Amino acid sequence: MLVICGNNNSPPNDVLQLSLTGTPTWSAVATSGTPPSGRFAFSTIYDAPRDRVILFGGYPNTNEVWQLTLPGTPTWSQITPSGTSPAARYGHVAVCDPVRDRMLIQGGAQAGTPTTILSDLWALSLSGSPAWTQISAPGDPAPQSYLASAIYDALRDRMLVISGLGLSGSNTDAVWGLSLEIQPYWTKIPTGGWVPLAFASLMFTMFITWRDGRQKLRAELEARAVSDKKLPELLAKTAQVPGTSVFLVSQSGFVPTALLRNIEHNKVHHEQIVILHIEIQRVPRVDPMARVLCEELYKGVFDVRARFGFMETPDVGEALRNARRYGLNVFAEDSSFFLGWHLVRARPRPGLAGLKTRAFAFLQRRSAQAAEFFRMPTRGVIVLATDIEI
Repeated sequence: MLVICGNNNSPPNDVLQLSLTGTPTWSAVATSGTPPSGRFAFSTIYDAPRDRVILFGGYPNTNEVWQLTLPGTPTWSQITPSGTSPAARYGHVAVCDPVRDRMLIQGGAQAGTPTTILSDLWALSLSGSPAWTQISAPGDPAPQSYLASAIYDALRDRMLVISGLGLSGSNTDAVWGLSLEIQPYWTKIPTGGWVPLAFASLMFTMFITWRDGRQKLRAELEARAVSDKKLPELLAKTAQVPGTSVFLVSQSGFVPTALLRNIEHNKVHHEQIVILHIEIQRVPRVDPMARVLCEELYKGVFDVRARFGFMETPDVGEALRNARRYGLNVFAEDSSFFLGWHLVRARPRPGLAGLKTRAFAFLQRRSAQAAEFFRMPTRGVIVLATDIEI
């Protein structure tokens, strides 16, 4: 990156560069040739095909065009374009239009009493012999400002002019777009641009609230978690009933909360218990032959891990069908599916932290049900709630 410095007392021949590889480092660039006279509030663009910087205008009033060629030793030289030149100005904006190989300048001011604010638009051709052309652009009134900013929007082939000082000397606080396809056309970006920004801010806040809330919920669940090594002791206190029960667990190695609630309230367990842990892998799809791992933890208690890619829809029925290859005698239509539902309550807490916690509790209670997300046979699903304060 190059920075050309200057003011109205010394010429802008102080050229600095910032290396962008490794650790960014500033250094001075030695130049040759005669530099422009002292000025500031000029505009520059980088002309990539010819590897040079083009400089136009500046304060005090001037409409000179200079180039700083970059190959070898950077060298200053003045350019004298043909055609009628724009009026002398400072504080204007400029962009490089790479599609049409030209420099566009717009607006700016002329020093005087009072200061004259401009809104005209000019193009300087960069290939061959440079030539000035004034451009007439219909549409909304062109921005009449100085000391604004501008960029070239390559995706939409347009120039954007942002803010600047207006006739009264106050900030215009507006954005204009100049479409460059076929006939250049000015459009003032509506002030309603705050609507998508507000919506994006709201969505970002919701995502952050959900992420932080999930972290707190996970920490609370881990604090309450019971290791699956205690499962034989828990099952010994309950009566056994025929059939198969399937419990989803978010973290393997622990007893599902739904199983704990079932033992606590119903005092029974099924003769065959399947603890199913569904993992979403960081690959689009998982080989169906490697989708499921099955292990018998204790007599009648099986740990099944099913893996799905992020482009796949988790399917409990498919996971159980794959588990039958390991000898697990389980069929979705003959099984009872137990889900733990975390009823999240927000602890009283002042300020933003309390507001975020209450918002997460609201979102959690209205989130999609696991039975639908994991494609479980809803007629065989039993939901057991766990009250959790965060």
